[in-house]
Amino acid sequence: MNPYCFVITSFGQKENLNDLRAKYTDGKKEPVQRIDFDKIYEELVEPAIIKAGLEPLIEREEKSFGSIHKTMYEKIILCEFCIADLTNLNPNAYYELGMRYAVKPFTTIPIIASSHFPLPFDVGPDRTFAYQVDKDFNLSDKENDIEKLAGILFHAKQSRSTDSPLYDMINGISFQNSVAHEKTDVFREKVQYNEVIKNELAYARNVFDEDKDKIKPLRIEAINKVIEKYKPLENIETAVLIDIMISYRNIEAFNEMLAFIKQLPRYVFETVMVQEQYAFVLNRNGGKAKPADEVMISEAETVLRKLETEGKASSESYGIWGRIYKDKFERAYKAGSSGEAKVHLKNALKYYEKGFDSDPRDAYPG
Repeated sequence: MNPYCFVITSFGQKENLNDLRAKYTDGKKEPVQRIDFDKIYEELVEPAIIKAGLEPLIEREEKSFGSIHKTMYEKIILCEFCIADLTNLNPNAYYELGMRYAVKPFTTIPIIASSHFPLPFDVGPDRTFAYQVDKDFNLSDKENDIEKLAGILFHAKQSRSTDSPLYDMINGISFQNSVAHEKTDVFREKVQYNEVIKNELAYARNVFDEDKDKIKPLRIEAINKVIEKYKPLENIETAVLIDIMISYRNIEAFNEMLAFIKQLPRYVFETVMVQEQYAFVLNRNGGKAKPADEVMISEAETVLRKLETEGKASSESYGIWGRIYKDKFERAYKAGSSGEAKVHLKNALKYYEKGFDSDPRDAYPG
């Protein structure tokens, strides 16, 4: 199943407020033009979402059961992607977009009909995609606009760069999503789907063969098959991608782990946990090379130094950093370079102490 994209929009046919205002100002008593929002959704928005490899979701008033606001808010908050059609100054659409911007720093795409500019300042044209309409409010460049909107969604899948003005302007703001996915009707199927993948990974990690030399290659092959089955990686939930990474680590498939990390979408690759594991596996593979790959080991330190500079280093970061210098100490000691070995040992102790100071509950650096 593809990631969900919720669509914030008006429904049915609505009077074009721009046309209404113009005719009222001129004193004309002609019929007011109507906008067919269902047609815009069916002919533009839905095809673009599908083309981008996403699953469209929409809250149609006439088909909702129970509290419409409950199910709609669940979708606004929990859907991985969202398109908001701001055409016709629908106050509900702006309210819902504001809610989405407050809880999601990325993957929100406002759109509007080309004839309905200018936009309010906070929803400026640099953030909003304009689809082309003619004087009768029919889509006038449909195929091209489908392609463009699909491209915007696909870029959002890959980069997940911040598009919420709230997160753009206020550093450090965060939203704790306390709604359990498994408790929402909308996301039950997706949660079950991800559980299937997790179970497949658990099986892959535990594949067994009487010939012990075959066990590790068989487990690597089994994990690779799971990835192949569900790729592209940007369609897989972040928690599952982390599970795949840790699966490689658990079976000590460190070359495969490193290659997998390098393929991760940027929004996953740059998380603290993945950066820590990236440093770990760089040091592990660099240290096991014959001779030791100092370039790879230096890259591991660069990753950890960046985390420290940005104030993101944890006890785990420092524990891995301490291990880098412990490994350097052992290599120097075995080579008979006692002076160099002492320097590395002091550095190892320094970073283990930093890890302990960062979180005394963490037994590893302690």
